[in-house]
Amino acid sequence: MSAPGVVLLPEGAVAVDLDGPAGEEWRQCADVLWAGAPRPAEYAALLVRRVLRDYPGCALVVVACSDPAGVVWGFSAHPAPPGAPAAGRRDGCPCR
Repeated sequence: MSAPGVVLLPEGAVAVDLDGPAGEEWRQCADVLWAGAPRPAEYAALLVRRVLRDYPGCALVVVACSDPAGVVWGFSAHPAPPGAPAAGRRDGCPCR
């Protein structure tokens, strides 16, 4: 089962577009969150930090930049394995 802005990756990983129509329930269970709409690099870096804080089960965040930097990304030092519950993840994710 999937939704617009959601990509089901191999081994059960879930990627969700932060700018897309997927709801909060998808963002809560995402292993990868990305924002394809370009933002200034400074704002993109803030967004990466906020997303990693707000979605502790997320392993990787990638945000497109309008500046020459291209993208800003960040990763969690302690992500949950794909498909596994994590602190901050809600039970009953639509993808599980």
